[in-house]
Amino acid sequence: MYKYSPENANIYSQLGVIGTTYEISFHELSRILGNLQGKIVLDYGTGTGRSARLLKTLGAEKVIGVDHNESMIAQARTNHNERLDFHLITANTIPLPDASVDVAVSAHVFVEIQNLAEMHTATQEVSRVLKPGGTFIIIATNSASIGYEYKNYRYIKKDELKSGDPITCVVKGETPFEIDDTYWTEEDYHQVLESNGFMKIRATFPLAMGEEWLDEVKIAPDIVLEYIKIFNK
Repeated sequence: MYKYSPENANIYSQLGVIGTTYEISFHELSRILGNLQGKIVLDYGTGTGRSARLLKTLGAEKVIGVDHNESMIAQARTNHNERLDFHLITANTIPLPDASVDVAVSAHVFVEIQNLAEMHTATQEVSRVLKPGGTFIIIATNSASIGYEYKNYRYIKKDELKSGDPITCVVKGETPFEIDDTYWTEEDYHQVLESNGFMKIRATFPLAMGEEWLDEVKIAPDIVLEYIKIFNK
């Protein structure tokens, strides 16, 4: 996965959700999940805690954010709340017991996974800590969005992409920086999830509305995948 420096983690933490390109898919996530009252929610690849804080506003009893990157977790921990816990993933293991969370979410994380073996490992760990029948939602880059211009980022255009190819995301801001991501399709995600005990419910491609957006109004930046856990591998 991409390793964020402390400086880049700080820039990323300032993006927020409201009024950014990320708001579009997070709004869809909120619509799907509805009221999370009484639920324990895992935010896999929480980064600076942006999605974890959103999940808390949906009423979750506890949101547990986990991430591989020390710089991102350090930023997340600067916003302490008794309903939010942040933990570092070590040795690819989520520091939680089996079947201990009701819902799992992973936002803009799987695009940073560089090979299918690593994606299988991540999915297996989410499956391990998720209760049977639990929901797993992935927000991932829409494979058709490469080369389009969005309000807060863009992927540099690259022709004839195939699964596993490197792609470059330019994050905008006062100090723009680049992230080394990986090109994956909806079918790639589906094959990995299905083989690790998940059943697909739906896939949506949310668009924005309004004059404040760029290509968000015509090409969805993200795909939002909803799955449920039906068995342990």
